[in-house]
This record gives sequence, C-alpha cells and structure tokens, in this order.
Amino acid sequence: MTIVRRQLSKETPAFLWLLLFSLFAKIIFVIAINNKMPVFGDALDYINAAISLVKHREYPEVGSMPFFRAPFYPIYISVFYVISPKYYLFLLRLSQVFLSVLTGILIYKVAENFFSKKIASITACIFLFHPFFNLMLIEVQTETLFLLLNGLALFCTLGVADDNHKLIKIIFVGLFGGMAVLTRPAFGIFFPLVLIWFGILNRKRPFLFIRDLLILLFSLTLVVGPWVYRNFIRYGEFIYCNDAGGLAFYLYNSKEYLQYLTAEDPATYKKLTNEIIFDKWKRQIESFERSDNYSKLTPKKRERLWYQAAFDYVKGNKIEWAGLLVLKAIDYLRLYIHPYAYGYKLAATSFFLTGIFLLLGTAGIVLSLNQHINRGKVLFILAYFLASIFAHVLYLSSVRYRIVFIDVWLYMFSVYFVSFMVQHIINIWKVRNGS
Repeated sequence: MTIVRRQLSKETPAFLWLLLFSLFAKIIFVIAINNKMPVFGDALDYINAAISLVKHREYPEVGSMPFFRAPFYPIYISVFYVISPKYYLFLLRLSQVFLSVLTGILIYKVAENFFSKKIASITACIFLFHPFFNLMLIEVQTETLFLLLNGLALFCTLGVADDNHKLIKIIFVGLFGGMAVLTRPAFGIFFPLVLIWFGILNRKRPFLFIRDLLILLFSLTLVVGPWVYRNFIRYGEFIYCNDAGGLAFYLYNSKEYLQYLTAEDPATYKKLTNEIIFDKWKRQIESFERSDNYSKLTPKKRERLWYQAAFDYVKGNKIEWAGLLVLKAIDYLRLYIHPYAYGYKLAATSFFLTGIFLLLGTAGIVLSLNQHINRGKVLFILAYFLASIFAHVLYLSSVRYRIVFIDVWLYMFSVYFVSFMVQHIINIWKVRNGS
C-alpha cells in the first residue's frame, strides 16, 4: 500500500479525483444490485468449487461440464465464503470493485510509460467507466481478477527492459503470471513470449538470460507448483491447471461449430448453441463409456480421448477445418457481439463500446511503430495480441475473451491515435491560417 500511495502522490489531482469518483460509483452500483445467486453455468461452477473447498476440503473433479475449473478464482471466492457464508457474494463483488480500480491505476502507469500523463488519464478513464468492465463487477466471472493479474504480469515484463529493480520485476512476472494462468489457462501463451523478450534483452549476455530464466521459473513454480503437485498426488499425472483443453478442442473444432459460425438465422444459431454446449459432448461421453470405460479414467486420459475424437474430424476434413480456423479468427476479431445471441440493438451498441477501439487501437499501434515510440515494447504487446488470437482460434473464439486479452490494452493506442490526429489537424489549420 505504501508503494501505491507513493505512486499516486506523483499523479495529477484530476486523476486522483477520477479514481475516487470511480471507486464510489462502482461501490454504489454493487450495493444497488440484489445479492441473488447467479445462474450462469460458469459462475455456479466457481461457487460450488469454492464452497466444496471450504466445507469438504476437496476440489470438484467435474462441474456443469466434464472437467474441473481453473482453481485460482474459486480459491479467491472461498476467502469471502469463510468470512461470511451469508454475504460472501456481496463481499466478492465489493472486492472486485477495488480490483477494478487497481487495474485502472495499472493501466494508467502502462499508458504513461508509453506516452504521456494526459493520454494515460484518458485511457484509465475509458477503462474505469466502460460498461462491460463495470457489469463484470457484479458477475461471478474471472474477468475482473484476471485483468489485474494479466496487467501486473505485462507491466512487470515490460519494466524489465528499463533495468530498474529488474530482478524483482522478473520475480513478479512469475508470481502474477502464474496466478493469471491458474485463473485463465489460455494465458500460458504469455510465457514463451517472455522468454523471447528476455532473450532479446540479453542477446549479448547469455549468462544473464539463463539467470533471468531461472528466476522466472522459480517464481512461477512457487505459484503453480503446489497445484501441479496436488494433481500429481491425486491423479499421478502432470496437470498444470485443468483438464478442459481436450473437450474445448473437440467441441469447437467440429462440423457443428462450423455450422454455428455460418448460421443464417437466429433459430438455427440457438439450436446449434444448445447442440454444442449441452448435447454433443453428452452423446460422445456415452460412446467413450462403452469403448473406453470413460468414468474410470484419469483426467489426462479422458482429455486425450477428446483430442483424438477432434483429430478424427480434422484429419478427415482438412480444408473445411482450415476454413473453420479462419472463421474463428474473424469471430474473435468481430467489431460487435453476435446479433443472433444478443439482438441487433446491443450488437450495434457494442460496436461503439468495443469495435471502435479495435480499429483505432490498431491504427495507433501502426502509428507508434512508425513514430518509433517504445518500439520494442509495442512489438512485444503486438506479439502478445497475435499469440492471443492463435491460442483462442485453436479452441474457442469469442469477443468476450478478446476484450480482456486485447481490447483493454488497445485503449491507450486508440487515445494516442486520436490525440495525434487532432494535433495534426490543428497544426494544418494553423499553417493555413498563418498563425
């Protein structure tokens, strides 16, 4: 907290007032929402896992779907359940308010490092008052926690290039990155990029690269190691997070998912949604049970069956699968949420809330590279964006997933691009008017 106070004391009064107003507005918003039990499948799984940890000291092997959830968010929820079994949801949502405000400060610091205090303030303001991130405060979903952990890992990784407190930053990359992976396994794509980043920074000093790598692995192991050990003791297998990958690969690399992405009317879209999420995997489990005694298998053996079933489709439909990957990439980079799922009004609204930042942010990245502004760091963020696309296109693509991996970091590039263009127009106007 001392570090946070020191950092905030250096900022402009306007930004401090912005933070306070945002904090109180978020708290009022959470208080105004009924403390009802969420009904979304993922949320119930997280809650049930948290309660199971507290009451039975056990982590559920399956949830609403046949795999166990990434553990860090349920562990986080369990803290509030221990404090108050009656009001834990309210306490959870209230804690997410503070996580969100801390993320706003973090976004401010990243944007300030890239550009200026003015751009940083506007960027933080966009995040702090964005409807999506405020709605996530009342949801029992991983977005709010993951955004902070993801941002801390990214902030520390970029900071390694500055050499100030380098070793401490590397330790924090492992600690925060490990927590982020245990919150959302797809974040695992971040670490190969970190190794490349360290290699580039130490390209003339190989021994320092080895040192940095060992420090990173040590700190990462401190977080992920206990969970890996728990899984090995229980199942005799190496499971770094959870066993959801095989089922996800099976469901979203299939003929049905191709039809889902190309559905031409809402009825077909809804029917295929139910088919993929509720029916397809249940029928396949029945087949696995007859042929492989599925219920008696360990998680990794079950996961291998899912992958094998998916590869049977891929091998028999290579061209169709390649087209499916393209469609998933398009869906991931969609400028608006799907109108069949949310309606045309919300889809149109989402363009101005998310799509516009994808366009402006991309232009801002190109402009910052052209202007040689923190070029190495910009290239690292760009590589992270591309890796995120690759990771999600192989499995499940969704605008919702993209927002927390990519969009929030595009805000600063969007603000930079608009600021640059406004200043450019002003300069042209001054020249033409002889001022």
